[in-house]
Amino acid sequence: MKNLCIKCFFYVLAIVGVLLAETLIDTTFIEGYTFYLRPFVWIVIAVVGYCFIAKPQTIKNKSDKFLYVLTFSIIFVTSYYLLGVVLGFARSPYARTFLGIVRNLFAFITPIVCYEIIRYVMVSSTISKIQNVLNFLLMFVLYMGIDNIMAVVWEGISYAYLLGTILPCIIQQCFLSYLCKHCGLASVLVWKLPTSILLYLLPIVPNLNWFFQLFYTSLSCLICYVFLYYTFVNTKAIKDVRVKRKKKPIMGLFLMLLILGMAGFVSGMYPQVPVVIVSNSMNPYFYRGDIVVINKNGEYEEGSVIQFHMNGMSVVHRIYKKNTTPQGINYYTTKGDNNNAVDDWIVYEDQIDGVLSCVIPKIGYVTIWINEMLGRG
Repeated sequence: MKNLCIKCFFYVLAIVGVLLAETLIDTTFIEGYTFYLRPFVWIVIAVVGYCFIAKPQTIKNKSDKFLYVLTFSIIFVTSYYLLGVVLGFARSPYARTFLGIVRNLFAFITPIVCYEIIRYVMVSSTISKIQNVLNFLLMFVLYMGIDNIMAVVWEGISYAYLLGTILPCIIQQCFLSYLCKHCGLASVLVWKLPTSILLYLLPIVPNLNWFFQLFYTSLSCLICYVFLYYTFVNTKAIKDVRVKRKKKPIMGLFLMLLILGMAGFVSGMYPQVPVVIVSNSMNPYFYRGDIVVINKNGEYEEGSVIQFHMNGMSVVHRIYKKNTTPQGINYYTTKGDNNNAVDDWIVYEDQIDGVLSCVIPKIGYVTIWINEMLGRG
């Protein structure tokens, strides 16, 4: 036992040393380190801990717990992107080329897998409550990063950062440590990795403010914890609950794929893009609260209804007149059907997003109502 404590001490010391060294790397070399060398460093640390320090775990109903964690993971990833469908999406800042996606997955997902192996190493070798606290602090530092923690110390902290970043990180670290101890490393990975991987695979990410980020993290972890506790630990509390291997998460997987497909449609991944109408300038062709579907590959002719950007606004109006400059560049005069005069601007083709394809009445009111409630409309 004493030898194990000594090994853990030097192991943690090595991890902290790597974290401190990362904060001192010259900015000239930081990109090369982040994308190429850093994953290998954490792989070495994780493999050393797993092979020489980790103790084998004996977990009851391990496969059943894994199945339920997988099911909940699918449900909550789906819910996460469903929130994006309601509240909106932001464009992913990460590379969209195949090689860029592969590089990002290697650079950012590999360390996450290594972090969770490190968590498993520390949890499996823990022998006291003090060690549990130290393990939590270590994982919190790994996920927050020393740079971010130092920035908070020196520059102060806002409520949004506290509630939207730090508190969700604390909640998630507590829950992941619980999963690691009572369900095993595989359960931790199926809970943690799907959202992280999709962040680099998809061109969109749900545009959630700090409140919804806190709400999503807290609720998902709490529901999964309560279900696992009352199903596998406190079996006297709910006598009728039985673990059934027949319940596969196929429907949850199908629902997740369906929601992701909807998210891609809403975010503009496909040639057809839905747009919510927020004014009555095109009455009676369509009204406020309707959704119009814009075809990004349509033709721009007189009489066509187009979506374009002007002065930071997205506008859906009809082409009143098509014009051409002496240099052969097309530009357009537009007008709302319900307006008395043409618009006081001209629209060039590089400002046009697409041509109206169809109108879906009324269902856009949900988005308008939510945005107004959140002060964004």
